Formats: sequence, structure tokens, C-alpha cells
Amino acid sequence: MRRRLVAGFMLFTLVVTVALEVPLGLILQTRQLDSARAFVGRNAGGLAVIVGDAIDHGEPRRAVQVATRYLHETGSDVGILVVSNGTARFHLGSANPAELLVPAIARSVRNPAAPSHAGQATVGTVEVLYAVAYGSTTPSHPERVVVVLSQPYSVVQDAVNDEWLKLGAFGGGVLVAAILLGLLISASMTRPLYHIETAVTTLGEGDLEARAPTDRGTPELRALASAVNAMAARLDRLLGAQQSFAANASHQLRTPLTAMRLRLEQAKTRVPPDSVRDIEAALDEVGRLSRIVNVLLELARSEATQPDRAEVDIGALIADRIDAWQPLAEEQGLSLGWEIGDAPRPPLVGLARPATLDQVLDNLLANAFEATAPGGSVSVEAREQGGFIEVRVLDTGRGLAPGDHERAFDRFWRAGDTNPGGSGLGLAIVEHLLRASGGAAELRPRGGGGTDAIIRVPTARSSATPRAPGASGHGERRDA
Repeated sequence: MRRRLVAGFMLFTLVVTVALEVPLGLILQTRQLDSARAFVGRNAGGLAVIVGDAIDHGEPRRAVQVATRYLHETGSDVGILVVSNGTARFHLGSANPAELLVPAIARSVRNPAAPSHAGQATVGTVEVLYAVAYGSTTPSHPERVVVVLSQPYSVVQDAVNDEWLKLGAFGGGVLVAAILLGLLISASMTRPLYHIETAVTTLGEGDLEARAPTDRGTPELRALASAVNAMAARLDRLLGAQQSFAANASHQLRTPLTAMRLRLEQAKTRVPPDSVRDIEAALDEVGRLSRIVNVLLELARSEATQPDRAEVDIGALIADRIDAWQPLAEEQGLSLGWEIGDAPRPPLVGLARPATLDQVLDNLLANAFEATAPGGSVSVEAREQGGFIEVRVLDTGRGLAPGDHERAFDRFWRAGDTNPGGSGLGLAIVEHLLRASGGAAELRPRGGGGTDAIIRVPTARSSATPRAPGASGHGERRDA
């Protein structure tokens, strides 16, 4: 935005400057040319009077001296031609009479009855301004003296170029001033917007205490910052009320559910055998409700607490969770293995909030175990990928239907063939915990059948984290 503002301001200034300076430059050029022609005409007329008087009085040397003095004082290097009685009396300068008497000048010289004449012509290879002036006549000298005065046009062109350079320098100064002014104006507008954007981004990352400064920028930007802060405060209150409600409701529901389960278990011992099945079904539903309440309480607690991230040795964590799930894998007839990194790289150390990655792995392993039939396999792989540590939990289970991989992270969503006792909140908790740690989660179909669950957390770029026992096998594969 700042670049566009400065570019627009500079373009506007450039257009206005060009629109003003080009006509002004053309006017100055025309005025300079007219002034030079008038100057040459006046000087030619003055020389004609003085030189004519000297010749009329029989003083040709004085006429030459006057013309020579003029030639040196003005710097004219083309020439002065003095014609009397139809013949050239003398000439000065670099051009000889034959060169000076170009057709336009010759016509004026041959017509002494005509008034003084000024114009522009090419003498030899030089563009000149010229003037033809006639001296006065007397009874004793009826033949008029004709003076041809020429001056290089380059003198005029140099003066015109100087004017254009002055205009260009002025325009450049105006443009530089416009750029500096545009930078100041854009900074005064974009800096408050940057602070507002930072506050909104921080809010989106979960920090509900972030606020935008309201004492900077224009009144409109201050009003926008106040609106953002009001929105953040209301969002904080709404989320706080939601978390409080979920936690309180879950806590309050635990007691009646526990009492209901105890009553059903007691009733199960006293009812006829044909009613036991109904009571067992009711106990299953009570157990399912209890699990949902526990998960809701856990989710509310995780949303309410936002501890700082810390370094986590991913290899040690995976080895620990594999050891914990190994007995259940043997009981269900599953093959459980893991593979970490590529030797001889250092340990994979990521950044995550404390006690989150183990819960994430437990949820993913629980889903993989539930979806995989006896004789199948579940494996965990980890490696560094583009500034993140990528952990994959792969299974050979039934997988998900097309389109269900994105919906699986929605709260309370469950696939059609999922165990009816599930809560539908496990993957929602996984996504929430990873997002709070700056990571992400994704589900993909695995080639050959099954699911590929992928989680990513930022790498800590550190090799000093100690490894737990059993985590030294970086680059190797272990299978149960």
C-alpha cells in the first residue's frame, strides 16, 4: 500500500510538472529566439548608422574599427559585411562575402529601398540569425550603406538549453520533494494500519489480549483501531463465557452421570434376565456421555490456557508413546513401528506447548488402532521438512471416504462406520492443540488403503536437547 501511495503521488506530481513546464519551456524558447532576433536587428541598425556616417565622411578606417569592436564585444564569429554603391566595402568574421550573400540576404542587399530585415538562414554549414540594415542617405551620398550582421544560432540554442536545464532541475527538485512528502504521508497512514494489522493477526493466532494503539494516525484510523479493540474485548468475553460454560456444564454433568451409572449398575443385579440387555445398553450410553463430557472439559481447559511454547525432542516423545501403546498393539494383533529422520542428523527438536504433542499422538494412535483390523500395521514416521517437523501416523485400516478427510476435524463429526462409542472430538482437539503451538494437522488417503495422518510443528533448530532412553535410533526403523 505504501509503495502504491508513493507511486501515485509521484506520478501525479510528474504529470502536473510536465504539463506546466513543457508549455513554459516552449514559451521561453520562443521568447529567447525573438529576443535574439531583435538584438541582432537593433545592433545592425546601430552599426548601419555609425558605419554609414564614417563612410560618408570618408573615414573607412573608423568604420572598420567600430565594426571590429562590436565583433569582439559580442563574440559574433560569423561576420559583418558592409556594402556601399553595390560593392562590398569590407567584411569581418569567419564568413566571406560570397558565403554571407545567401539568397535570402542577397535579395535584401539588392533592394536598398526596403526596410531593415531580420531572419534565419544557413551560411555555409552554420545556422545563423541575420539582420540587414540600411544607413541614411544625404544629398552628397545618395547611395545607402548596407550592413549585414549575422550571429550563430548556436548562441541562442545554448541559452534555450540553459532554460530547459533550469526547468528540468526545478522539476527534479519538485519530484524529489514530492517523493519525500509522499513517504511522510504514506508512513503516517500505513504505520497505524500496520499496528492494526499486527493486532488483528495476533488476535487470529489466539492472543485475545492483543490491542491496537488508538493514539496514532488520522481520526478514521483511530476509529478503526478502537473498533478492532472493541471487537477483541467482546470476543474475549464471548470466548471466556463459552469456555466457562463448557467447563461448568461438563463439571456439573459429571455428578448426575456418575449417579445414573451407579443406579443402573445396582438395578442390573435386581432386574429379570430379559431386562439386563436394556440396562447394559443404557450403561453404554451413560459411558459414552461421560466420555463426551470429559473431552469437552479437556477441550475447554486447553482453550482457556495458552502457555508459551517449549522445545520438545520429537524422537524421544515418539519412542515413549510407542512403548506405551505397544502392549495394546500386541493385544489387538497389530504391528507397531516407528522411523525417525535420516542418520546421522541431530535429534528432531520442535516447538510446542507443554504436554500437547503426547496428547496429539495418543489421539492419532487411538484412531489408527480403532480403524485397523487384527493383522494390520500402524507406523509413526518423523522428519524435518521446510522449517517444520513432520510426524506421520500411517495405518492399514479401512480409511475414510472421499471428502471426509477435511470434515474429520469438525467437532462431533464422525464417519458412518466409526465406533458408535466415540465422541467425534478427538481430531478437533488435535487440530486445536497444534494450532496453539503454531502447527497444523492433515489427513490423506494412504496408497494401498488406510489413512495417513500428518502433523507439523515448527522446528527449534537446536541439537542440545537431551534424548530419552530408546530415542537414540535416529535413522533406524523399529518394529514390534
